[in-house]
Amino acid sequence: MTNAQLMELAIAEQRKLVMATGGFKPITSPEDAQKTDTIGLAANLYGYSLEQPAKQLIPFLPAWVQSLPRQVMGTGLVAEYRRITNVAQTGKSTAAEGVVGAAVTLTTDKPTVSMGNLSSGLFDVTLEAQYTAGAFEDALARATTLSLLQSRRSETAHILGGNVTALGAVDAVNAVTIGVSSAIAGNLATGTTYYAYIKSLTAMAMQKAILGQIVVIPAATTKAVASLTAPTADQTDGWGIESTVASQAGTTGDSLTLSWTPSPKAAGYAIFVGTTTGITNAKLQCVIGSQASIVLTNITTGGDAGVSGDNSADANDFPGLIALLNASGSGAYIKAVSGTLTADNAGGITQINTMLTTCYLQQLGIDKGYLIVGMGDRQALSRALGTGASSSNVRYVINLPEGQDATGGIFADFYKHPITGAKIPIITDPNLAHGMILWVPTEIPYIAADVPSPLKMFLTFDWMLLPYALVAPKRSYEARMRGGLACYLPPAFGILYDIYFS
Repeated sequence: MTNAQLMELAIAEQRKLVMATGGFKPITSPEDAQKTDTIGLAANLYGYSLEQPAKQLIPFLPAWVQSLPRQVMGTGLVAEYRRITNVAQTGKSTAAEGVVGAAVTLTTDKPTVSMGNLSSGLFDVTLEAQYTAGAFEDALARATTLSLLQSRRSETAHILGGNVTALGAVDAVNAVTIGVSSAIAGNLATGTTYYAYIKSLTAMAMQKAILGQIVVIPAATTKAVASLTAPTADQTDGWGIESTVASQAGTTGDSLTLSWTPSPKAAGYAIFVGTTTGITNAKLQCVIGSQASIVLTNITTGGDAGVSGDNSADANDFPGLIALLNASGSGAYIKAVSGTLTADNAGGITQINTMLTTCYLQQLGIDKGYLIVGMGDRQALSRALGTGASSSNVRYVINLPEGQDATGGIFADFYKHPITGAKIPIITDPNLAHGMILWVPTEIPYIAADVPSPLKMFLTFDWMLLPYALVAPKRSYEARMRGGLACYLPPAFGILYDIYFS
């Protein structure tokens, strides 16, 4: 959908509001609505639903989020649904006359959907800015569209990695292993002792770290990264408890090696290093994805000091997909790769094949879905697939029209299912850093679940625009929703984590 089409959509919604309230002069064109860069909002002091325009704006969201059904309940704080945790064959599927047969048995339970409150935050607009727009409706149309786009984008990150309980991914039991490397040049100093800590991060914290430009991707083969000059972060939002300390005496010209026990609950890790023991004396070096090993070629003293304690839980959020699959009894396929992806020399990846095959066999034939990868992993996966095809006798012929160029390299758009050969779309999710791949099925063949999709959003109310009263003299508004995610068939899902960049 183009920007002009977006504006037309916002204008149409504004006209409906005008007709309903008898309020303001309607705007007539997208150009009118672009007269100013400021954002305004309606004078009405009540909220109105954005559910319908939100559904029309879904092309801006990843395809796997677009496919989720949304049910607005209108009332209630929780929703109960029937979840399938196991599928088994018991007895015979034949039966003698007058005798009941037994075929597929579904093990189910009835969990509740934890509801969370999501908000776009307040946007202030002065009275002067409203009149600068030329027509008050122009600013409202723009505000409605932009706020809704921002809100849905944020919701996507929560659907992936919302978290309401403490991670407990890296704690006192899982100490960091530390050492030095002379094979990779660094700036350690002889006679200085370095103290290192690791903190695990939720997917929501990783999203902020990505936007804050403090996420780095380790080099292939060496795992080396250079610490950032002065990384800063909000450690009170989605950052887990610090690990026990690891110390190492430095050697001039060497680099610092770190490794730790990975966790499928953590979307990434923050690395802290100092020259005095104590997390509050250590400085943030950088953040990496799910890869639980790194080589620091330099140590910065300009990063934020570490904050002690566990701030990974958010009581106002709802559990996202990663949290639901890691919940006790989910039955999801969860596996640490603890290395690079391995080509099977037949156009596939060994670890992905195992995950898809396991989920297919234990769920009686689900092969439709998405592979969700983080930044950088799409290219690594493409390179592995290309390596696997290097011994093939297949030759590629590209016919180029006159005046056009060919782009080198291989970029994988689809993955071939190892059993059925079905084409599985590969989607890069910008809210996910490197080191993790998720298998998200899009169909569910069991009637007992009472829904055609393995995932569903339950909402007390969908996104709503809330204008606030004019004060001093400016007006504020926010977009807000209340809802949560349900996973009907977790054993059909899979997570690969601790994948090293290659």
